[in-house]
Amino acid sequence: MSWWDDLRETVSGVIETAETTAGSSVDLSTWLEELVTAIGTGDTAAANELFDKLSPYFPASELGKLLLGIAVLRDNDDTIAAVVTFITDRALLTTSELIAAMFKAVPDEGHRIHLLQVLANTSWGVGGLVTAIAGSGVAAEAIALLLRITYTDGLDVLVQRLLVAASRAGAENVFRLLVRALHDRPGFDAPWLVLLALGIVSPERDTAVGRLVKQLASEHWLDIQSVVAHVFTRQPSWIERLVRVLVDSGAVAWTEVRRLLEIPIRLFANQPADALTLFTLIFAALHAAAATANHIGTLATEVAAWLGTSGGTSVFAGEAPLERRVGGLGVLDVPMPAWLVGKALAGSSGSAAAMPGPLTAFVFALVSALHDAGAAGQQVLVWIGRVPAAFVVLLPALILIAAAIPMRFLEWIGQDIRKIHEHDRQLKIKELTPATKQKYMIFSDLHRDASSDRVHPYLFDVTHFSANKEMYKRALTYCKDHGYVVIENGDCEELWYRPHVVDSVEDRSADVLTTHGDVYAILRDLHSNNRYFRTRGNHDNWWNFDPARLPRLQRLYGSGFEIYDGLVIPEVKDMEQDLLGILEAANTDDVLQYLIDRLPLGLSPDHYRSRKPLFVLHGHQVDFWNCDEHQFLGLVITNAVGVPADGIDALPYYLKGIDIAGNPWLKFADYITKRRDWQALVPSFVEGILPGYALAEVAWRFSPWDNWPPEDVSKAWARQIEFMEETDRRLHDSLSFSETLAASLSLLLGYDSFGPIKPCSLPGPQIQIAMGHTHNPQSRPYLNFPEPTIDVKTPRGTYEYQMSWMKVPYYNSGTGGWWEGIIWALEIDEAGQAQLVYWDRQSCEPQVMSWELHGDPIIRPADLHNLANDLSQIVAAGNADLNAAIARLRALVPFALPNVAGTQSFPLADMSQDEQVAAAAYGILVALKRLVCEPSMPPANVEFEIDLRKLPRLDARVGTLARLMREPRESPVRTLGAWIDQFGLGGDPKAWTRCTEEDLQRLAAALMFTAFCHGAGLLQTVGFIAHLCASRSQSLDYRFDRGRGVLGVRIAIEGEAVAGKPTQHRL
Repeated sequence: MSWWDDLRETVSGVIETAETTAGSSVDLSTWLEELVTAIGTGDTAAANELFDKLSPYFPASELGKLLLGIAVLRDNDDTIAAVVTFITDRALLTTSELIAAMFKAVPDEGHRIHLLQVLANTSWGVGGLVTAIAGSGVAAEAIALLLRITYTDGLDVLVQRLLVAASRAGAENVFRLLVRALHDRPGFDAPWLVLLALGIVSPERDTAVGRLVKQLASEHWLDIQSVVAHVFTRQPSWIERLVRVLVDSGAVAWTEVRRLLEIPIRLFANQPADALTLFTLIFAALHAAAATANHIGTLATEVAAWLGTSGGTSVFAGEAPLERRVGGLGVLDVPMPAWLVGKALAGSSGSAAAMPGPLTAFVFALVSALHDAGAAGQQVLVWIGRVPAAFVVLLPALILIAAAIPMRFLEWIGQDIRKIHEHDRQLKIKELTPATKQKYMIFSDLHRDASSDRVHPYLFDVTHFSANKEMYKRALTYCKDHGYVVIENGDCEELWYRPHVVDSVEDRSADVLTTHGDVYAILRDLHSNNRYFRTRGNHDNWWNFDPARLPRLQRLYGSGFEIYDGLVIPEVKDMEQDLLGILEAANTDDVLQYLIDRLPLGLSPDHYRSRKPLFVLHGHQVDFWNCDEHQFLGLVITNAVGVPADGIDALPYYLKGIDIAGNPWLKFADYITKRRDWQALVPSFVEGILPGYALAEVAWRFSPWDNWPPEDVSKAWARQIEFMEETDRRLHDSLSFSETLAASLSLLLGYDSFGPIKPCSLPGPQIQIAMGHTHNPQSRPYLNFPEPTIDVKTPRGTYEYQMSWMKVPYYNSGTGGWWEGIIWALEIDEAGQAQLVYWDRQSCEPQVMSWELHGDPIIRPADLHNLANDLSQIVAAGNADLNAAIARLRALVPFALPNVAGTQSFPLADMSQDEQVAAAAYGILVALKRLVCEPSMPPANVEFEIDLRKLPRLDARVGTLARLMREPRESPVRTLGAWIDQFGLGGDPKAWTRCTEEDLQRLAAALMFTAFCHGAGLLQTVGFIAHLCASRSQSLDYRFDRGRGVLGVRIAIEGEAVAGKPTQHRL
């Protein structure tokens, strides 16, 4: 007997039992058949009447089952569908009871599938059917059969709707059964299923997909890489959906996101374009999900860890034609993970590279994580920075981290230069033989290069020292033969500058030592005779950061070799004019002897007798961008900006220029180092060859190469310095370095032999400073700030004394490696006089500056008697005036900043550019005095007011870095405002806001980054003042009126403001 007969017999048996109970007068069988017919034909009235007749004779559930059985026996889909609807509408059976009854009544698999198909295409829909199955008790059987029905909208839609329905609350078991059933079907695999689920058009899609991947993962059927590959191949735009679901569902934990990050490399190791497309999609999805779930920090930590541990697979990083050609040389190669991250970050900045973007919070967290990872993280930052356009996205975060780290040189204040200690170490400083007994030649910044630095003879070349090598050997031989002690004052080997950042510094250092073995042979000979000493710079401090590295140099130089933090040369002439001594001696009997010793005639250095120690250090220690504690900042900038810019100048240097009629018409080197006016040089039609760029902009972008001048330019500059007007020799403050700050070390440090050290309250500095680092040769330049003039009154009237015309005891030995054809040095001769010198290719001995004293005495003892008599008559005639002048001059304190009541106010907006920079330099000294003076000696408040709308487009004092960057589309006002908002600084534009220490760090970062983007050395100086105040917990107020574009900064005293009328200073 078939199941069909069994069903018919069951139905008949139930009816007969009911009729027997009701009596022979009731024909229940006929009524039931008529009711099913009425339901099937849609005769609602008849159906209602018959239902009412039947209801008293059957329980509701039994009546429902009878109707279902009769409908099934009729085998008519429309009838079955109508009856099912009738049963559920009248609540004769729940949907789950109906499914259970159906499966009990119909054991045949084919008919069950058919019935499920009928139900799926009724008003129940797939959702209703799944809900019914969930509570039916036959879910395992029903779900498997359900996948075999013929669905009106197709199988894919059926599966999608099944997933949505099964993902709803209360259907967990059904969902598990569904996934298992789908997995068991031939041709159904996890990637296909996930792709199908991602295509669900329903608000419940993410829930369904999340449940799906979670179930697949629990069953160990989820191969995430295969799923990603499948989705990316067929529907790339759905990758973001997939990634978000993976992390939201927990299929990929936030601490495991590197599993997703590494997929593009595994899939497309040799197809960087495809890898980048996929990575960008994955990264964007991760970032969006992390921002929503407050997991930005976790994501950044994981990305940093992945970058630090992933393999070193390299990839060509260029896409534009020039990048493609240069990249083919390997100079843009970085490990693929770093390249992918760099490109993703660069792509986020768009055209507003200087403004905060959607990834700003992530970038700050990533840079912080990499910084905390030490040398390995620093290397990763270098890799990312080499990716075109990624550097500018990293820079604000790098600056902010640096702004939060106090510069160590502030710990030196008040210490003896022979015994400087920091909080965690004692500086290694050696005191050398006094200058009265020994001559010295101080070189610096040789930057000895590696053989690999010449990547291509005319496409990419960053060799510099090699061009000067023979000159340097000749200079060393001269020093050796003439009894000099040679000092190399830092940056001896070039270990920062790396054309190929994937190469190790270890290999590079070995290359440098091998390439210049002949130079080291001379140095070794000098060292063996105790005539060679060396300090560390920032470009060669790699030797000092690991004790295991120094022995390599010790084997090269010989026993006893050390690299020092600084050197002290005692008894170097300070060349200070003893005017007071001469005037006072004019009233004594000792005038003749005093005049013999000190009469300032004859342009001879012999009458200068005063001596002070010279503290020799590289100078990076006072450079915000390159000091040891901020090394990560300088290292990234150097490799991201400096190396590429330096390398590509090889082509114009190789081609040299254009000649006409037997003479040079255009020297390319001149025009890329001297910032000439290209617009006046090139015909206007060329502008059409450079779409999107004005010629002036091209000239502006081609201006950073003055750091690496070719030989003819170097020689011209050397001659200019050699014959420079005395009044032009000023301290030089720029975006990249403040010589005012460097020179201030002479005020902040001491030499115990001269008595107690009292910074900023001394009658003059106790020491002199000699640095390198900047490549800017200097020898006791003049102060460059608008010190208030001091009125000196005499009986004959009043005259003004201008403090800015005072010299500072600051020297800089320039560079021996980066000016082609010129080697600068600082010579200390047999008399102990320090003077700036240089060698060129024709020099047999060092060239001395015309403004240095190097003549023989012209006054003979026989002439002194007449001269003394004449002077005595002059003195007698004006003795009263002379005594008054002496009293006034005695009151002057060189370098000491006056204590002025009230506020010293500098309205920079009303000043010229030179006056603005000078005023800002004055602010540095005031800030330093505020930070180190005793509380009983507070200086007045100092205010700066800067109109950002009037900043010059390009500050001539700005160094390479800002000039290389593309000009931001935003104004300085908008850039600074955006970063102030990003850092949450706020504040009333009309009132002063007192900054907390953390606010000061952020304000300093905002100012410095804005300065960098817009080439504003003035703004950089103000930012550095904020950093100084933050480093020593010093108060600083600010206000920023965006409407007027005016920034105000006030170095404030603790507590209430100093009373008094603001002092407007004349320049």
